[in-house]
Amino acid sequence: QPCRGLRRTPPLEEVGPPADPLNASGDLLRVKPVGRHIQYLGNQHGSGISDRISVLEWLVDLGTFNNATVHIKGGPLGAASYLDTRHSKRVSSNWSHYFDIKAGCGAYPFNDAEPFEGCVNISDPYFNFSNQLFSGNVGCVNIMLRRYAYKNHKFSLDDKKRCNIWKGGLAPSVYKQSRQLLQANGSNTTIPRFGAYHIRRCDRMNSNAACTNPAFVASVINNITTVKDWVIFYYAEPGYKLHLKKLLWQCNPCNRIISFEDELPLNPFQDGDNYYTFLVANDLLSLAAVRVESTYCSHGIGSIKTQQVASMVGQGQDEEAEGSSEDVLFGECSPWEGIRSLVNTE
Repeated sequence: QPCRGLRRTPPLEEVGPPADPLNASGDLLRVKPVGRHIQYLGNQHGSGISDRISVLEWLVDLGTFNNATVHIKGGPLGAASYLDTRHSKRVSSNWSHYFDIKAGCGAYPFNDAEPFEGCVNISDPYFNFSNQLFSGNVGCVNIMLRRYAYKNHKFSLDDKKRCNIWKGGLAPSVYKQSRQLLQANGSNTTIPRFGAYHIRRCDRMNSNAACTNPAFVASVINNITTVKDWVIFYYAEPGYKLHLKKLLWQCNPCNRIISFEDELPLNPFQDGDNYYTFLVANDLLSLAAVRVESTYCSHGIGSIKTQQVASMVGQGQDEEAEGSSEDVLFGECSPWEGIRSLVNTE
């Protein structure tokens, strides 16, 4: 008799034609899978690139956990269907423009989905991913929902085996550009001695007005003496940057260099791709000796972190939560209707 109070994990669902989305036209030939394959078919709409990084890391880790090859619908040229165009005027279709996950994580998730025969669909939102996905002769598993629709998507994996795209998995050109910017500003790339300040104001005035006030920001910078040079990333109303600049200039004995993100060539391609710009900016942030973050303010102040060898850790969020609003919040916002009006940062 089953134990009371325990939820039984729903069984996997066998695929039968014509339910398989890869065979909707009825003219695809079935391929017998060799080895184990996990196919992510749950992408319903685009989202921000931080969110996509979180999903890709999860898929790579899931493949490692199950000793399986990972596939995503669209393959290596399917990036545009996963990234929301609301955040960027231009979106590359090629994943390699943004990532080199094979180099950073030792696995390649951008294999295109295949019409494998005998696949099993996972469409129950309560399926427990801590269980092994493969048993018996099953060689293919289709993940039918987006990751966040699954209530039990976590599983145990050694931290040393987990994929961290931010650390080593971005495109080589991203790392090259951020380090060239450091050299152009005279920073030591081995032990960078610059500060990075991220000001998030437009969409969080109710909570962040005090900690992003120009006078407060200038005071914080003036009182941090361990670094002289600063890079300031801001998402604020028109006139904010000029006001902050004037306050910073008033510190005559400071003898420092202040650079704003829209003054730096973060995107060398100058193609309007804010996702690429965001990746370069975040890698630059991770190299700062001191980082001040005002995305979340507590007791009227943001967080100040001293970073030795900093590495960004992607914080995934639900695709429906604020439209992945953590992404690409740079430049000026519109003073009316709360509409974002991003300034080109290339």
